[in-house]
Amino acid sequence: MKRILKTLLLIFIIMCCSNMYLGIKEADAVVFNTIPVQVVEDIDNIPYPETTTISNDYDRINYAQFTIDSPGQVKAIFHCEVDSNMTGSTWISTNPNGKDIIGNVSKFSGNESDTSWFLESGTYYLFCSWDDPSADVNVALLFEKSKAEMTNTGSSFLNSTIVDMKNTFRGFLSNARPNEYYTFELTQKATVTVDYSFDTSACTSEDVGYCTLYDHNDLFLKEDTYQKSDKGTQTFTYLLDKGTYYIKLHGLLGNTTVSVSPMYYDINLTTSSDDSWTDEPIDINIDTSIDYSDIIVLSKDVEESLLNNNMVWSKTSKDIVALDGETFLAKKSGTYCVRITDIYGNHTMKKIKISNIDVKKPTVKGVKNDKAYREPLTITWSDLQSGINKSKTTLNGKLVSSGVTITKEGEYTLKVYDMVGNYTKVVFCVDFTAPTAGVTNGKTYTDTVTLKFRDNLSGIKKITIDDMEQSLDNTTLYCYQDGEYTVKLWDNAGNYRKIVFNIKKEY
Repeated sequence: MKRILKTLLLIFIIMCCSNMYLGIKEADAVVFNTIPVQVVEDIDNIPYPETTTISNDYDRINYAQFTIDSPGQVKAIFHCEVDSNMTGSTWISTNPNGKDIIGNVSKFSGNESDTSWFLESGTYYLFCSWDDPSADVNVALLFEKSKAEMTNTGSSFLNSTIVDMKNTFRGFLSNARPNEYYTFELTQKATVTVDYSFDTSACTSEDVGYCTLYDHNDLFLKEDTYQKSDKGTQTFTYLLDKGTYYIKLHGLLGNTTVSVSPMYYDINLTTSSDDSWTDEPIDINIDTSIDYSDIIVLSKDVEESLLNNNMVWSKTSKDIVALDGETFLAKKSGTYCVRITDIYGNHTMKKIKISNIDVKKPTVKGVKNDKAYREPLTITWSDLQSGINKSKTTLNGKLVSSGVTITKEGEYTLKVYDMVGNYTKVVFCVDFTAPTAGVTNGKTYTDTVTLKFRDNLSGIKKITIDDMEQSLDNTTLYCYQDGEYTVKLWDNAGNYRKIVFNIKKEY
């Protein structure tokens, strides 16, 4: 009968553990024991802890008060009699009446069992009861202080702990505070690496720890897990823009670690050139903190929306610029775009505008190279980059200015220079006179006529005799037969001459 009553009481306690109340009137059913707390360095490596023997009775529940001055893990170890088949229950409460149970009621049985709690500093009560009133149990109570560095005991986004970048932060998850919240801020875009770990010494194979990343609106971004089989730290990475972010650790109790390492997307493009004009290529150096897998440079202005378009960034593109390590050559003025791909496959881009390379020749208007003109000319020139070098621009060796007018026949050579030495050379002629054939228009000849074609400047372009085109290789032709001849001549300037003559021989 005593054993039945004892069992019913134990069942009632377990079922009502979340709202237990033994009451003052039942104080004589609870036996106080003194079980010393043993502070240890490694709670899982104490093979022979000192134990305290406590006895059982059918109508009594044993309890012991203990106090810890810092957060940590408390482990109760139960040694039962050899070959004992008894079973018992144990739990921790925050008051001597058994209310406010922390965690769950745990079972112990056999020769040795243990159970752990992760507690904040304070005073607690260890309760235990077993089903064999004649048996004694030896109990050891061990305590290992947490390695936590955190002073913020809050458990919310608003009351989170600020993370010092790249330093490992040690925390502690307890039964009373099962969540940790951290916050960090990025001053610019970065790929963030989060390293984290949980204490798995008291967890089962089904228990899972979670490390979750949130944005400044507490919206979920990414989550990773930690299981009993995991060793050391686990890692995940995430590309983040400038802003404030949060990390939440939860799911497993005990010591934790977390660190945040940002890989900022710094790209600095620098040149050794000053702002003066040059016709030489300029070295551009790429300085970046990115741990990259690839760099591509294009000599064109690429929109940000095309950053991930690999067709645009193809290495067979006509705009590709060769790299020498982390340096490339800008061979002309314009915008150069550098795309860097980090080791995680993320792309970022930096642009540089070069505006002091002048490889273009000056523009000349009013005349073209190797052309002939039969009217007066006005010639102008300009250079939109380094500008015209007036001290070197010449016409037939004499200095001239833009807007010069040519009214005399002759052969001309114009050389127009810009300030870095690029120049445009134009050779042309001004020819007002038509070609000649060595015969007189309207004259009648009494003997063979010799035609000698000649043009002093632009040269003969076309010859016809009686509308039959003649080869320009023949500068001399002979007319033998009597009759009328019509000779037409054109030069390269567009001058035209028509000669009509007759041959009437005297026999």
